[in-house]
Formats: sequence, structure tokens, C-alpha cells
Amino acid sequence: MKILLIGGGGREHAIAEGIKKSKHNPILYALMAKKNPGIAALCEDFLLEKETEVVKIVEYAKARNIEMAFVGPEAPLAAGVADALWEAGIPVVGPKKACAVIEFDKAWARNFMK
Repeated sequence: MKILLIGGGGREHAIAEGIKKSKHNPILYALMAKKNPGIAALCEDFLLEKETEVVKIVEYAKARNIEMAFVGPEAPLAAGVADALWEAGIPVVGPKKACAVIEFDKAWARNFMK
């Protein structure tokens, strides 16, 4: 299975290591704003790009026949990356924008919790 990991932080590095430990031998791809050498070493291929560039992310995923994506950081979720990948037929681990609002909009979250 071809999996795209979006994000280049420590959380995403841990996710990448977990994915690579799978007995199903997944092929890992990553898209990150800044190169994380640990993630890069685990990937078949990676792209250095802003994690909020929705169109470029979908194009990259389609060009590599990605079958599933993981979105780590909140910025791509807020930009609608998960929504766009789902629309392209790629299942995503990570909430769509409407559900991620509680994470990226603190004022909305405060009002919701009242």
C-alpha cells in the first residue's frame, strides 16, 4: 500500500516509523515544508512543499497513486487538505476541515465548550 504522510515534525516521524514497522510492507511517501532527515530516510520519495498547498498535495498524491494519507499538523487540516484528498478518492487519517475547526480555531472551540 502506498501511503502519503503530510508533515515533518516529531509526531510525523513517529507515525512514519510506525508505518514502516507494518508487516504489510507499505511504501511511504512524505510531503513536508522542511526536510526531516529521519522521515526522508524512511520514504520512497518525498516532496518539500508548504503543507497547505492543497492543489500541489493532491497532484503529488495522484501522480504516485497514493492509496491512503496521514495528515499530522493542524495547518493542512485547516487548509482543507483532508477534504481535497477525500474528494480525489484518497482516504485520509485526519479530520476534514469542518471537524478540525476545534483544533485550529480557539475562539470557536471556546464557544463550543460553553
